[in-house]
Amino acid sequence: MRTTLPFLRAVLAEAAFTGDGPDGFAVHTSWIEQDYLPGATTAGGAPEGDDADDGRVAIQIGRRWLMAGVPGLAQAREGPLARAREQARERRERAAHPAGDVVTAPMQGTLVRLLVTEGEEVTGGQVIAVVEAMKMENPLRAPHAGRVTGVRVAAGDTVAQGATLCHVTEPA
Repeated sequence: MRTTLPFLRAVLAEAAFTGDGPDGFAVHTSWIEQDYLPGATTAGGAPEGDDADDGRVAIQIGRRWLMAGVPGLAQAREGPLARAREQARERRERAAHPAGDVVTAPMQGTLVRLLVTEGEEVTGGQVIAVVEAMKMENPLRAPHAGRVTGVRVAAGDTVAQGATLCHVTEPA
């Protein structure tokens, strides 16, 4: 978008802004962030686009992935928002497939808790260890259900970024 003029025109045409909607003039200080969705509905009132698209994308901050809401993402059909929506769909698909079996330290730090033992059965997503770095605790989760093997660390150990902590082998 080169200018905000198309966006401003769309806002000024909204029924909530003109007062023509069922609630009359319904704009408030957080209206754009909370309620305004340009072209968000079809003639039948149902949201356009894929049901899996909820207007949120995973963004990476450092080594962590967080979900962020992007207004208008679900309705984007071209341009950068459409590419972001496609990337979000691809990430969801990749996340549905089992990851490898190696659990590694996301950053250099101290292993403050090891919550599993050699041979223990774990479920996918279960917290198995906690690494502290820069006064922040980072939970490490099992990539899939399986048995913990090859535990190479103990609580109190200093670990390097990418160091293997253990493996989670899939059940046979």
